[in-house]
Amino acid sequence: MPHIRVVTKQEQVLQNIRTFQKELETTGKNNDLVNTLSHFRAWYAVKANGKWIFGPSKFVGYVGLTAKAYATNIVQLDGRKTEDALKPWFVEVSSGPLYDELNDKLHDFLASFGKQPSSLARFSICREGLSGADEEFKGAFSLVEALLTIYREMPEAAQQEFRRRIKKEA
Repeated sequence: MPHIRVVTKQEQVLQNIRTFQKELETTGKNNDLVNTLSHFRAWYAVKANGKWIFGPSKFVGYVGLTAKAYATNIVQLDGRKTEDALKPWFVEVSSGPLYDELNDKLHDFLASFGKQPSSLARFSICREGLSGADEEFKGAFSLVEALLTIYREMPEAAQQEFRRRIKKEA
């Protein structure tokens, strides 16, 4: 792979998550991709056919990677670049029932390769509008966007009070 490029379209990300899954299924359990599963910190998830599927930013954030290309170019790959590229289409889930579900599903998925997630693992899921996102999450993100719009219009003192209450709820 002569020139490695970060993704520029949300469709590339979805395809890369599917490719990541296929590469793991077809390359066996002893390769560079499988050997680094426990090292990935930033996981991106989408629901496909009612089931969560995952891919790490360092893989899904680059155009057209395969397990072989990943191994060949591992030194050049930078998760910080890919996380910046993925921000427009994903939102981080840092707590709550959805976080617990994603954590459980990732544990199950990685266990099938004899691995477990990094203790620093983070999860991000599709924002509204990313084709492939389940309808149940689209409504939740519309609400989040509405709340953010209201928050931005609040006076500073009201924003501080809002943040204080949100922290208290978390």
